[in-house]
Amino acid sequence: MAEITLRKPEAKVLTVNIGNDKVNIPLGASLTLEEYASLSTYEGTIAFYNKYIPEDIAKNLTFDEYNQITAAWVEATKKAGIDSGE
Repeated sequence: MAEITLRKPEAKVLTVNIGNDKVNIPLGASLTLEEYASLSTYEGTIAFYNKYIPEDIAKNLTFDEYNQITAAWVEATKKAGIDSGE
């Protein structure tokens, strides 16, 4: 009988500096399949980020700033070995 024991690797994150605050957003390889699938929509992506960005900071972020986070997250995820299928 074949057997496998899964190892949970250390979560890889993107650190985002927002003013004096730092937030860590998990990269693609660290997400569950459900979390990863939710990134296929704008609303799902913003909801994902806002799990990690405190509300008082998130409410002041602009569309452009969210786009900057997304671009950095996609690039960091690719470098970590996961192609997000941009």
